[in-house]
Order: sequence, then structure tokens, then C-alpha cells
Amino acid sequence: MRNAWKIILIAAIAIISTISFENCKKTIKDFQKACDSGDGKACYDLVKACDSTPGMENSLKKAGELLNKSCDGGYMKGCYALGILYSVGQGVERDQKKAEELVNRACESKDMSEWCKNKRKAFH
Repeated sequence: MRNAWKIILIAAIAIISTISFENCKKTIKDFQKACDSGDGKACYDLVKACDSTPGMENSLKKAGELLNKSCDGGYMKGCYALGILYSVGQGVERDQKKAEELVNRACESKDMSEWCKNKRKAFH
């Protein structure tokens, strides 16, 4: 089971590590405004909006900040992704206990339970 989580974490970090906020200014502006207003999904979408444009030095740190806002805003995919960052110490200080709490919180939510179940099945 632990190996499956490691594989999921590595895959997620590979996606998150390609974020560049420099090349997505229009999209960022729109999402940032909504994120600043407390829209958790907009914070998550801000991270995802630029996930295919490499090149920003502090992208993982910025992703951690935005995913924290996303989770605080009640968007469970943001909690899950933030948990992954905590698990491997990318963009945030490594904290396995916090990582597990965030991932479990997300996976126990109604919105994410089926998604998490399918993710876990894929690695068994």
C-alpha cells in the first residue's frame, strides 16, 4: 500500500513541478481574483491552469501557497494535492503527518471518495 502512495505522489509532483505562472498572465489574473476572494476551486484552477508551461523557479512554493488557499476554501482536490506536496517536501516543509491528514480529509469527503478509490485501485 505504501508503494502505491509513493507512485501516486511521484506522478503528482511531476505534474505540479511543471507549473509556470509567468506565461499565463490573463488566466492567472482571472483565477487570482477569484482565489483572493476565497474561491477554493479558483485557487486550485490557478495551479492547474499553467501546469504545462515549464520555467518558473518558485513554482512549487507558489503551488503550495495556492493549494493551501484552495484547501482552506473547502476544495478537496486542493487538499489532496497539498497533501502530496507535504509528503515529499516540495514547495512546503516535509510533514508526513500533515500530508496524511490532508489526503485523508480529501478522500473522506463525498466529492473525492470515488476519485480516491479509483486512484488507489490503479496502483494495486
